[in-house]
Amino acid sequence: MKRLWALIVILGTLAACAPAQGVQVAATDVSTAPAAEVVTATQVSIPATATSAPVVQPLDPAAAAALLQERCTVCHSEDRINRATKTQAEWMSTIDRMIGHGAIVSPEEHAQLAMYLANR
Repeated sequence: MKRLWALIVILGTLAACAPAQGVQVAATDVSTAPAAEVVTATQVSIPATATSAPVVQPLDPAAAAALLQERCTVCHSEDRINRATKTQAEWMSTIDRMIGHGAIVSPEEHAQLAMYLANR
């Protein structure tokens, strides 16, 4: 019974998000249907783009260091970058700021650089 209520809550949440997220939900009237019908008669179609975030693979240290040299040392010394100790979120913010100043960094490189800099 707990699983049925959990499923009902999840489906209700998905139905509430449907117009905003482009999620299509075909729900069954759960007040009159047996529990087995609710589970099998309910169909949820969620576009892959609505649920999946891009997965960024970390670069090996040599490739990450090369990317750092290519993208960051154009304006900053490597020593200055190495002295900074920041979290990954702080590096993401810093890289965003540098992009605002004209740095050319793709979204994938952005995430890879932040990951590398935070974990070195």
